[in-house]
Amino acid sequence: MQDPSIQDPSIQDSVTFDPPGRGRWQREVAHFPRGQTPLYRAIYAPASADGMRASLARYGVAGSHLQMAYVNDFSYVRLVPLVETPRALAGRPAPKAATWLLTRLVPLFRQRTRAARIAFETRVWRDDDRRWRDAQKPAVEAANLALQDEPVDAMDDRELVDHIQRALDNLRNGIHLHFDLAIVNLVTVGDFLVAAEAEGIEPAVAVSLLQGASPASAEVVALLEPVVRAAVTAGRPLTTIDDLRSLGPEAAAAIDDYLRRFGHRVVAAFDIDQATLREQPHLIVNAVRMLTRNAKDSAPAASAPAPDVPDRLAGPLAEATAGYGLRDDNSGPTLHWPAGLARRAALEAGARLVNRGGLHAPEHAFELQPAELVAALDGASPDPDAIAARAARRRANLTLDAPATLGPEEPIPDLGAAPAPLRRAAAAILIASSLFDTDPKDDPLVGTGIGDRIVRGRARVAADPLDALAVLEPGDVLVVPFTTPAYNAVLPIVSGLIVEEGGAISHAAIVARELGIAAIIGIRGATRHIPDGAEVELDPKRGSVRVVTAGVSSGAEPAGS
Repeated sequence: MQDPSIQDPSIQDSVTFDPPGRGRWQREVAHFPRGQTPLYRAIYAPASADGMRASLARYGVAGSHLQMAYVNDFSYVRLVPLVETPRALAGRPAPKAATWLLTRLVPLFRQRTRAARIAFETRVWRDDDRRWRDAQKPAVEAANLALQDEPVDAMDDRELVDHIQRALDNLRNGIHLHFDLAIVNLVTVGDFLVAAEAEGIEPAVAVSLLQGASPASAEVVALLEPVVRAAVTAGRPLTTIDDLRSLGPEAAAAIDDYLRRFGHRVVAAFDIDQATLREQPHLIVNAVRMLTRNAKDSAPAASAPAPDVPDRLAGPLAEATAGYGLRDDNSGPTLHWPAGLARRAALEAGARLVNRGGLHAPEHAFELQPAELVAALDGASPDPDAIAARAARRRANLTLDAPATLGPEEPIPDLGAAPAPLRRAAAAILIASSLFDTDPKDDPLVGTGIGDRIVRGRARVAADPLDALAVLEPGDVLVVPFTTPAYNAVLPIVSGLIVEEGGAISHAAIVARELGIAAIIGIRGATRHIPDGAEVELDPKRGSVRVVTAGVSSGAEPAGS
């Protein structure tokens, strides 16, 4: 029988992409270009909506929550307004007079106005940041470690069921907390960008002033520093984790600590179908090799001088600095680590079900709903052929050409007639959100440049990031659709980064600044236009990529090695 994941062109014509609800829905490609597994989406969709709802209310943003829905297994999102536009006005902006009345008479808007005023007057983000660092982060890490230390392979089925339920609860709590903190970065950075623009500083330039304010983006480098120091002294080839441990007691302790804190985190994305760092130890070895090579470089390129900051921007810049790094700092503990632990538990269950004939492959456990997975371990095994068909159908769906948007356009309301606190919060969100992406350019190899130094390297290109990571060597240029904070563990390997999705404050841009990696962000179709194995040159000042030589085999020596 033909594999259903090999798509018949006629299938595209027979599948419809209908809006999952009213309003405009945006395909979520920055985090979930391959959709979400059924097990993960059952947790993610409600937890993210509830967390964002709390965050928007606390900061006085005139929106209800971020809703996620699934159409033919693709993920779509919509920012649900605080009050839905009457259907008679759908597709048209509300009259200014109506906005004035709504924002002053409707209790929900009055509550948001009050919340926005309090947020800016009290700098509520400072409390959020302090609460995260002093209480929430230690609690989240402790919960992750407690689950991680449980030996799932030694549990009986009843114990494993209990562990799975707690692992999914831990994932749910992490997702909720991440989105409860999501607005901190947007409001603080956005408010600074609005102030900078008023002083004649372009937003993309203003963002560069925040370099160094996201230490979590470069945490991997600091943790591996004892290993790198020992590797420089040893001066011998390193090919395995055991080679790194053999560099001495300090290096061995650093590797063990690193694996304990990062080993069970998913690497390439957010979902539980992504491999963890422990499953890809070559990435750790290659990161050390690249850092070692950099440490031997006695003449690092000098950074361009930062622009002068007017005195009036000192306050907004300080607040932006306080909020800028929180996104990367919490993403690992709240999203990628819990996902990796849920993955480990689900794969253990899947392996047991395969042994009993209940599934054809351990990863088919990801196709089950949480209640189905628990029931299967309790003896109500699913039909393995039916679950395999689910997996094949999902793979087939994700080969479709899914629309970028669904539903009629929803014009952004003109909040010029709204109270000042609402306007300020909205302006911050809008300008910050605009820098999450890059406007399409006429040249297919031009985007947003990060850094000052021109670099060359061998391109490692993949639509699926895991494919690139499998062959990534020190000094390569990684070319992928997107990055997430989970990539922080492996980006020290590369000399350059090319990403299809994103803008000046996307994750790829932030981590490139913190690690000093040359990057070109927002090149649509980069994975199609750049041959795998080609030598490429990145010019961040121009925001351009040049293909120097044609692609070479995957076994070729990386450029500059």
